[in-house]
Amino acid sequence: MGITELWKLVSPSTEGQTLTEFALEGLKGHVQDESSLSMMTVGVDASAWLYAICKLQAFQLGHAQSGKNLELQTLIYKLITLANAPVHAHFIFDGEDRPTIKRSKQELLQIFGFTWAMAKGEAKADLAFLSKAGKIGAVLMEDSDALLFGAENVLRL
Repeated sequence: MGITELWKLVSPSTEGQTLTEFALEGLKGHVQDESSLSMMTVGVDASAWLYAICKLQAFQLGHAQSGKNLELQTLIYKLITLANAPVHAHFIFDGEDRPTIKRSKQELLQIFGFTWAMAKGEAKADLAFLSKAGKIGAVLMEDSDALLFGAENVLRL
């Protein structure tokens, strides 16, 4: 996924920060929760996240410590990590022309208090649109494709 070597090409213009450091800089794209705390909204390519988790599961399938439901364990761990950052995550799933995602994962996102939507096509294109429109402060993803769609801030997982 992503364009080979693009991260290497853009690396001179990048800055290494944690998600928390980035969010606390006060970029646009804030929402307020019930206690009136302001948080940066980050868009997440849900399909890419789930793909990476499945890839990890395939890699660790034979590992003695992997246990049952490694995919679910990894997803919950990532959601807990994201929930502990001062951000509100908005997940975008690829649209109709993409592989279907089980509804239970979308319900899990809601349990954590995250929002989600279904893209009409590629999730990364919708995330770039939300970034350019100032609706989200950053796109959180593993590959670099959102840059090509015009996302203003892309945070690499």
